[in-house]
Amino acid sequence: MRVNFSSLHAAAWLTCTAAVLPGCMDYRAPLKAVTVTFKPASDEAPSGEAAPAEPGTGTSEPAESGGVGTLTGQIVYGGDPPALPPLFGAGADVRDAAVCAAEPIANESLVVDPATKGIAHVFIYLEKAPKGGVSPPAEGDAIFDQRGCVFRPHALLVRAKQKVLILSDDPIAHNTHTFPNRNKPFNQGIPPNERNGVALTYAAAERMPVEVKCDYHPWMRAWHLPLDHGFAALTDAQGKFSIAGLPAGTHKFKIVHEGREIERAYTVTIKAGDNPLTITLGAEKFTAQGAPGKRLRITADGLVMR
Repeated sequence: MRVNFSSLHAAAWLTCTAAVLPGCMDYRAPLKAVTVTFKPASDEAPSGEAAPAEPGTGTSEPAESGGVGTLTGQIVYGGDPPALPPLFGAGADVRDAAVCAAEPIANESLVVDPATKGIAHVFIYLEKAPKGGVSPPAEGDAIFDQRGCVFRPHALLVRAKQKVLILSDDPIAHNTHTFPNRNKPFNQGIPPNERNGVALTYAAAERMPVEVKCDYHPWMRAWHLPLDHGFAALTDAQGKFSIAGLPAGTHKFKIVHEGREIERAYTVTIKAGDNPLTITLGAEKFTAQGAPGKRLRITADGLVMR
């Protein structure tokens, strides 16, 4: 088909002129070349600019090198830790004294290793799993035991939907009573010498550790932290911890001890590989909400008063 461009120019000129209708093209003008530049698709930000952080991932500034790293550290007490006396001594007049008062019951509200000043039972964790993190699923059941009228362990890190088996090595009855915020409370009796385990499952993750008590023996207290990811740790007897699979970048960790939020957003920059860290917490972190061990008192009839 042959097209007469002169005719087209004439028709366009009759219906539209650039002078009368702004934006109309003057078909008499020679056509100009148009240059189009194609750029390869990339997730990287332009040179010299930081890529924006994904909201709610826990990583605010991705590292340039990328990869994943392991945070290995220790949480230590700054200064001289207080010497906490036992909650009560052997032979105290408490319920089921033959079992519960056979030995002194230690005050576990602040456990500091005398050699390293490492603090035990401290949770350090991300509230949400970061994008790009590598977290293996939980394996097996978690064990929560009772011996000598004391919960073992005092603090427990679990996954949401992971089964917790509640055991007892005592020849007396206990009960396990949880006080969660996002899950249904659990309150069930534990038979004497229960070694098969009574099952407890947290359906959802919690933002803060869950307090656990025994209503029969009110000095018995523990903490559970159910999360839906593995970017968390619980310090051991020397205050040491390790969190693997963290994507390189800046993360904000929550640090909680005995249900108290010690640090809401402790910032750590992770690089690929090993990332050693020592976190020193001063005495003011533990005394601001009341001196450890001063909240519990055993009366003559064995009740705990706050």
